[in-house]
Amino acid sequence: MTKPFSLQTIIRMVPNTLLQEFFQQMNLDTVAIAWASLTKREIEPIMGYLNELSKIDGDLVEAALHNVAELSTETGFNAILEAAVIGGIENLATQFPSELDYHGRAMWAWINHREIFEDAQSIHQVDNLSWWRKRNDLPAIALDIPKLRVLTPDQKIESDPIGKLEKGISELLKKDGRGKECTVEVRTRGTTHYFFAYPDDFVENATVHESGVLTVKPFRKTFLIAFAYDEDAGTLEIFTKSQKQSFRENLERTFAQTVLGWDLGPHDPGKSFELNHLKDSSFELETDPQDGVRAQIVKI
Repeated sequence: MTKPFSLQTIIRMVPNTLLQEFFQQMNLDTVAIAWASLTKREIEPIMGYLNELSKIDGDLVEAALHNVAELSTETGFNAILEAAVIGGIENLATQFPSELDYHGRAMWAWINHREIFEDAQSIHQVDNLSWWRKRNDLPAIALDIPKLRVLTPDQKIESDPIGKLEKGISELLKKDGRGKECTVEVRTRGTTHYFFAYPDDFVENATVHESGVLTVKPFRKTFLIAFAYDEDAGTLEIFTKSQKQSFRENLERTFAQTVLGWDLGPHDPGKSFELNHLKDSSFELETDPQDGVRAQIVKI
């Protein structure tokens, strides 16, 4: 779950030395802030400086700080460490200054290992999604991810697997007036490949200031649909906010067909068993006397 964002909180919690370096990497001149005399947790001069930035610069700064705040938790820090291992840095944990808390460590990673930080965002996002059922009736296929995008994304010719997946998701949504465009990005974590689809949503109107004049601008946000395919186990999970079972099942079939070339049949959860009675210590397992055996539950 995304935690509430407060610009004042992240400014207050990140050490001033790291904030100064953050602004330098944003290519912003902060000579107006008296960093040398700024005390710990003194945010007023920094907030005053932010209020004087242009809208473009202010939005970029706030967006970057929002990302830092998202990883300023124990789970966010663990995601950074995992991303570092995937990126070939085994000992990143020992490189963080020992006095930094989670806020400072997230900012330190943003400053010193931007690519690792961005990969950690994807890992953290995956860990906070509510996945639907896991299907284990798919083939276990080792995917060559680079070859799944045969053409460049701007060509949008659906002759490659990812292009076909984008088109398939769009077709499922167009009947509702959504999905005009769809872009799919792929991240790999161990043997699991995560396909993040971003289709267009409905048109919305936003009231904004443009050159100092209040105006209404229409726009289309994207929303997230995610697929998690484990190539070793041949399993698939999906994330979508839609509660329609038919839509979720169509997503499963679309992924299997476009990415794996597999025609996915109806979901068969298999047999289920009621086992609660086995927790009763007085329950006895009945056997056929003719077998001459005795059964007993020792441990569950």
